[in-house]
Amino acid sequence: MEEKNKILSVHNFFVVSVILKGLNAVLELMGGLAAFFVTKPIVIKIVELLARNELAEDPSDIVANYFIHLAYDYSSSFQIFISVYLLIHGAAKLFLVYNLLKKRLWAYPSAIAVFSLFVVYQIYAYIISPSFSLIFLTMLDILIIILTLFEYKNLKKQKIEIL
Repeated sequence: MEEKNKILSVHNFFVVSVILKGLNAVLELMGGLAAFFVTKPIVIKIVELLARNELAEDPSDIVANYFIHLAYDYSSSFQIFISVYLLIHGAAKLFLVYNLLKKRLWAYPSAIAVFSLFVVYQIYAYIISPSFSLIFLTMLDILIIILTLFEYKNLKKQKIEIL
């Protein structure tokens, strides 16, 4: 009985984490769509508005000046890249999340493979430009991969016991 409770707890944690992954996918899709419409002048105005108070206090503020520099470097090719990236990334995750929640066996190894590729890319991105958010997202993806693996093994075991 205790083993069954432990499996049920892992299953519930898996379901919650997959739903959160799905919500993240929806946000990425919305961000990808929004990125198509956010032009360079809009980016510059937003960044200048956000940085105005900081620069008023300290005109040489490194962070504020860095983001203003990034805003002025914002190009249409970057806009297209980020839009397409977020749309593909979000759509792939949402597709996998939907099929994991439907308990389709093929989705488990597919999700593990795709999420592992995301982890590899995030590690690469971290090496190029370290950030706490990349570490956090990577750790969450690794956790979801592990939970997906456990869920897949338990689901296959249940299917075998039913047969």
